[in-house]
Amino acid sequence: MDETSIMGLTGLLHCQLIEGQKGVEEQLDSLEEFNKATGMSKDLLYLCALSGQKRGKSSDEILQYLDKIVDLQNQTMKHLALGIEYYIKLEPELILNVTKLYLQYSPNEPLNLGQPLPLPLKQAKDILQPLVNACPVQKEPLYLMAKVKYLSGDIQAAISLLQKCLDINPSFSDGHLLMAQISIHYGNYQTASKSLEVALSHDFQIREQIQYILTKASVLKTEKKYDEAIKLLNSALVNSKKRGSNLATNNKISLILQMVDIYTLNDQTTEGSKLLTELLEDCRETADEGRIMIANAQLAEARGDIDAALTLLRD
Repeated sequence: MDETSIMGLTGLLHCQLIEGQKGVEEQLDSLEEFNKATGMSKDLLYLCALSGQKRGKSSDEILQYLDKIVDLQNQTMKHLALGIEYYIKLEPELILNVTKLYLQYSPNEPLNLGQPLPLPLKQAKDILQPLVNACPVQKEPLYLMAKVKYLSGDIQAAISLLQKCLDINPSFSDGHLLMAQISIHYGNYQTASKSLEVALSHDFQIREQIQYILTKASVLKTEKKYDEAIKLLNSALVNSKKRGSNLATNNKISLILQMVDIYTLNDQTTEGSKLLTELLEDCRETADEGRIMIANAQLAEARGDIDAALTLLRD
């Protein structure tokens, strides 16, 4: 099978994967095995990562594919001067897709400015930066870099980039959603609520995004609409299972921890404890275990069991 045939087959499998056709995963496995000796293309690596996510593979397996794409991209671009060939080999669509996948495995909450970046966030920044430099007025790269800056703790840089996006396209719903998240970070819940309304007015489907759901739940929580917030978060978990889609681990954890927090505020610590116990079993001996243990300690404190809270923190 020559390079042209592989490119055509990769493109076909990408379409079939998006459409959810049966048997695509097996064809990708065969194509991956066939190309291991000669080296997999960036497009094939991306499809393997996407397929792995749909099949519920571990984050480590998926990130290995993405990291190989970054290495290949760096090798391709490092000796190229800015010009026609540079722009051709930049492959903007692939870079945007890879960045979006990396962000699904990055923290949902911003770090403190100057704090070391988790590898997925660092890789997202590294592969995206050349595209932002080459296309400084393109909405999508600016938006994704704003998201990277926000999660990195550089909030002011995120706001500046985001404002450029909204100047280019005032009806850009994802931009308004990110602005709502930034408002939540600063404790401006009324402003966040208005940004959510604007985002929803331009794109009704945005209400299905996990970040919209988490942000909306935060607003409802401050308004003490606990039952409504719990219903919203629980629906997101249930709907993801019905659709057969696998939530990225950090999204699932964020949804559940938000539910636990709201249960605690609503004096429903039993329900919160049950959720945390199940989550801890799923995430035992992973990087997320500590985050869940802290939430468990906070729940024990809310129940008035200070000794249990201290024991959990010591462990």
